Amino acid sequence: MSIINRRRRDVCVFLPNKDQLDITVGVRARGHDIFSRVSDLLDVKEVHLFGLTILRDDEHVFLDLEQKLTKYFGNKWRRNSRKDPLHLFLKVQFFIDPSQLILYNRAQQIYYADMRQRVLSSQCFHQEALFFQLAAYALQADLGDLSPEQEGDTSKGKKVGHYFLPQDYFPPWWSLNQASKR
Repeated sequence: MSIINRRRRDVCVFLPNKDQLDITVGVRARGHDIFSRVSDLLDVKEVHLFGLTILRDDEHVFLDLEQKLTKYFGNKWRRNSRKDPLHLFLKVQFFIDPSQLILYNRAQQIYYADMRQRVLSSQCFHQEALFFQLAAYALQADLGDLSPEQEGDTSKGKKVGHYFLPQDYFPPWWSLNQASKR
């Protein structure tokens, strides 16, 4: 391995929409080095809403972007290889209300993808109206407006795929509650 490669580390950043970014940084990198690369690659202007996390004991812990990454990865950082990249996650760090204040489309997509993942893993049983609002925002961010072609015209016998599947936007327990109400 060359000296240059020994001074570089591979980091895999998982995005809320299940995509990932593979980034190579120097051994003395800080959190803000990776965060600025991620925001540049994604072309996200409203970076103040997001942060990078590391998974510790099944909990996401936000990185202090001024700290060196060795603080979070320790020995794994020192012996990192190309076959075993280190993992970080891009998450919403600051929530805003109303979320329509997010001006840029790419930031909205990432924001709602993260919200959607949080809703799908939620155990908050008494917030049904909030789930519908979040599902509507996520659906809009994912797919945009329903086009006339997607609506389908049943009089002409067109078969159209599903535009909205509740299991994609509501926690699993929600559909069980709906079935029991029938």
